[in-house]
Amino acid sequence: GAPTSSMVYKVVERENSAGEMQPVAKASAGKASIGGAKRAARRLNGMGIATAEVLGTHEDPNLLEDTRPLMVDFVRNGELIPGFTGEEGVRRATARHAASLAELPEAARRLSEGEPIIPTEFI
Repeated sequence: GAPTSSMVYKVVERENSAGEMQPVAKASAGKASIGGAKRAARRLNGMGIATAEVLGTHEDPNLLEDTRPLMVDFVRNGELIPGFTGEEGVRRATARHAASLAELPEAARRLSEGEPIIPTEFI
């Protein structure tokens, strides 16, 4: 057999018979979700520390003031974007990871369960 990919795949949109994209969401108790493709951004304070993760289904949170994109496109129009594979890709991913960790408030580095340190806002 094939090994698992160790990830969760969640359908958020589907194409209807008219060719239009339609949001899909879970409604079961404890698993409710917001349907539709999402864009994600991180809101930063004046010192560059994360204060919120902002998700939008209709609006792009990356257009808001004091945010930076959380998602990076690796493929555009079916083609790999140069710089995201091989040694250069590893260097970029390492730098991005270090920068993202540096944005987290000190409390986020604690190894204990509890409330999320950074709230998630939906717009």
